[in-house]
Amino acid sequence: MHLGRTKATAIINDGFGMGIKLRLAATLRETFFSRIIYETTDVQVDSQLAVLIQYCDSETLTSAVHLLDMLVMDGATADCLSNAIIQQLNSLQIPLSRLIGFCSDTCNVMYGRHPSVSTILSENIPGIVTIKCSCHSIHLVASYASEVWLEDGHLMPFKSSSKLPHSILSPGQTRWLSLEQCVLRVLEQLPALILYFKEEYEDDQSKETSTIIKFLEPSLTSPFFLFLKYALRCLNEFNTLFQSEAPLLFSVRAEFEKHKKDFANNFMYKSYTRTRPARKIDPYLTNKYCTEDELYFGPDFS
Repeated sequence: MHLGRTKATAIINDGFGMGIKLRLAATLRETFFSRIIYETTDVQVDSQLAVLIQYCDSETLTSAVHLLDMLVMDGATADCLSNAIIQQLNSLQIPLSRLIGFCSDTCNVMYGRHPSVSTILSENIPGIVTIKCSCHSIHLVASYASEVWLEDGHLMPFKSSSKLPHSILSPGQTRWLSLEQCVLRVLEQLPALILYFKEEYEDDQSKETSTIIKFLEPSLTSPFFLFLKYALRCLNEFNTLFQSEAPLLFSVRAEFEKHKKDFANNFMYKSYTRTRPARKIDPYLTNKYCTEDELYFGPDFS
């Protein structure tokens, strides 16, 4: 059978798609579920809201995750998003009391102190549990920590150096695990980069090239990148674990406490970190900091 694009689209959207949505809605009227949302923009620059539903399937006794809908939004404010969530449930005749969990990324619209999607849902649905995305939180930790030293612009000039045999990567804001690969690539190419920009400086003594050479040559440049390699790998292992399709929410706390202790051991006395639970470790207690000779920067340091 041959179908044109218009007819095939109509059958999928209004036939199969609507049928699957209504069948899922019937299930959600009888079971408790959680909702995961993500606001994005399509190629036509229209704001859309992806709505995922997670619940326990009573027939298979497994955790099920399904796409409920892709809502086209008129705006991306907290009121618009929360109203869309509530109105969709009402239109499908799903009781609000069945929604017991909510998860999204950690932007202010979703989890800000002022009216946000999480606070509005909590007001309208008593007892709902709102959880921030663990992967997004760890990504922010890595990004903010890296910005303390890797200021904007240090790596950007490399992008214009098309003669490099192995191109330098630029960190992607929406690629949560990309920063480690950028650091690894710079470490791999560091000697070649220094030679390349010195040769460039002989031909064109520009301020930009001079700045790059001054950044690459100091003796602490390589050790700093090696430390970032170690720290980012630890954070990415945590991040990768919780991007699994398996339900691992129950292990978030244990994994977080493990990583907190590991990082605390790098710069604090072990007599302090090992004698108390992770939640009672205060990283701001300067009198518990190790001496410079006892600091741990990763396995690449002798």
